Amino acid sequence: SENNVVPNICAQQHRTLIRKLTSLLHEAHFYQHETSLASCALALNVSERTLQRRLNEASLSFQSLRKMLQIYYATELIAGTSLKLPEVAASANYADAAHLIRHFRDATGMTPRKFETYFLAR
Repeated sequence: SENNVVPNICAQQHRTLIRKLTSLLHEAHFYQHETSLASCALALNVSERTLQRRLNEASLSFQSLRKMLQIYYATELIAGTSLKLPEVAASANYADAAHLIRHFRDATGMTPRKFETYFLAR
């Protein structure tokens, strides 16, 4: 019905903005640097408040999205390179390997080494 069209279009636009933000963070490796919501909003040509609202509507925070991408990047490095854990930590913008291990375990339920062992066994 016509009543559902506007909410569906808005929901699609919101998802598109979140996808654009995720792509921006991933492609530019913004999660490797201290990046602000304001700088991303500027790059996406939306207001900071609009971007914050869209994240809230998706039950996300800017920080949680950055952390998810940071873990994703770390998994790519662990699985696809011969870098040692301290090098992976530095490349993924962790203070040190201990922070990477703790964050990785919280996010995935396993340590980076266990992940690497599992990944290499496949």
